[in-house]
Amino acid sequence: MQQVLLNGKSVGVSKQLSEHDLRKNIVDAYVAAYSFQEQYKFENSIYNMLQSEEIILNKLLNKGIYKLSDYLNFKIELQTEQINTMQFHQNLKKSISELNLICGISDTSEIALDKPLVVKNNSSNSFSNPFFMQFKTDSLKISNAKDLIAVNYKPKLNWFADAGLNSASYNLIYQHFGSSFGLNFSMPIYDGKQRQLEEQKLKIAEDTRMDYKNFFLNHHAAEIASIESEVEANNIIRQQLKDQLKTSQTLINVSKQQLEQGTIVITDFVLAVKNQLSIQAQLNQNQLKKLSLINELNYWNW
Repeated sequence: MQQVLLNGKSVGVSKQLSEHDLRKNIVDAYVAAYSFQEQYKFENSIYNMLQSEEIILNKLLNKGIYKLSDYLNFKIELQTEQINTMQFHQNLKKSISELNLICGISDTSEIALDKPLVVKNNSSNSFSNPFFMQFKTDSLKISNAKDLIAVNYKPKLNWFADAGLNSASYNLIYQHFGSSFGLNFSMPIYDGKQRQLEEQKLKIAEDTRMDYKNFFLNHHAAEIASIESEVEANNIIRQQLKDQLKTSQTLINVSKQQLEQGTIVITDFVLAVKNQLSIQAQLNQNQLKKLSLINELNYWNW
């Protein structure tokens, strides 16, 4: 009976771990989809801005302020940005489809994703963590197996009793009532060292369990420390990228004014736009990395 209960508990722990893995995968998929959505929004805003500038630049070209070669360079950049915007839109649709697939949702319509609220959990008690509960369950199974061996090799005394009637003649029925009882005693004497072998197998199983448990404890602690270090470094880089993006935006604003006045080389304006795109892409990847790291940390700090 005890073994059945332990097997049930082991199945319960495995179910918890499977559900935990699924939750982590869903959050990762959502974060990835949201990242594509934000990048698509930014790329689309840049494309719209370049379209507006093209109208002004065309007028300046007709006035002879800019050369045709300058305009064509700008046109190539505009077309490139249009392709990039379309590509990010396709990536967004694909990532949402993958998210729906993981969640078991059949709806294929395009939706706007809210910003994911991935908040760092507090560290849990390691030994109440289902990651470690399996080690505890395995320990109880081994202990129970040891108890069963001990019980099987103890002397046993059983008693039995029987009473009944066996007759085909009603007139002599009183002569055919009977009863019996007795005792049955058994004591193991020699089993060909089977008990010793079984106990050795259980000892090896327990030693192996302890080795895996200690390894997992060390791995668990090292994994958390590594992720927390990455989160800290990620935050520092994020602040640097934000400062860089502010400077880039200032440069874009100044360059737009100069472009409309015809006092800047078009390639310089295009370069400023490319720099901003690069910084924003890095910032987007930084945000994605941050959320993924927190999700990973929460996975281990369950």
